[in-house]
Amino acid sequence: EHLDELALYLNEKFNNLKNSLGNIGESKLLLITSISVLDEYYETKKKKDIQKKKIKKINEKIKKIKSLIYN
Repeated sequence: EHLDELALYLNEKFNNLKNSLGNIGESKLLLITSISVLDEYYETKKKKDIQKKKIKKINEKIKKIKSLIYN
């Protein structure tokens, strides 16, 4: 089921690029589609890493507050 979703997503990306770029050849379209998906992946990963750092800082502050309360 998950692979079907991925295939549909990739196919949609491919068709959108084909519509916007025209018929530049399947190989080029596949390459551009792959790069586009990788770009989305890395942007999402970057955002996730930033959020993880923020959560870590918040957890450290909570620990400090707890230690102040218990001391």
